Amino acid sequence: MGEAQPKRVLIVEDNYWTAMYLADVFAEAGYTAIGPCHSYTAALQILADSIPQCAVIDLDLGGPADVPLGTEGERLLSILETGGAGILVHSGVTQRFELLRRYYPDCVFLSKPASPAQLLHALDGFPAAGNVGSS
Repeated sequence: MGEAQPKRVLIVEDNYWTAMYLADVFAEAGYTAIGPCHSYTAALQILADSIPQCAVIDLDLGGPADVPLGTEGERLLSILETGGAGILVHSGVTQRFELLRRYYPDCVFLSKPASPAQLLHALDGFPAAGNVGSS
């Protein structure tokens, strides 16, 4: 039998240092990091090719503070959810968590800064086999 492929995790984060931190944490744990994407639009372009098993998404990518995600962010979550990807919302904008939980109850929400153990625990809870390679 072939070896199991590592989970692919899409990183959507506009802060360079946070994105690199996430990529390092996931790579050291054996995940394949995709991105980082600095906008929802960039992430949507990646999803046109394939859906990863999981995604880590920041809420505050420079949009209006009173809009939880905006159209592009909502589209991103919808595609990931429909494709069977596990979604981890990793953000410092925790006041949006409760609203988003109503619409995306299967998402995991972690406040920044989350420890490597918290991040990996969240990702390890997602199914290993998503819709890999399909769009």
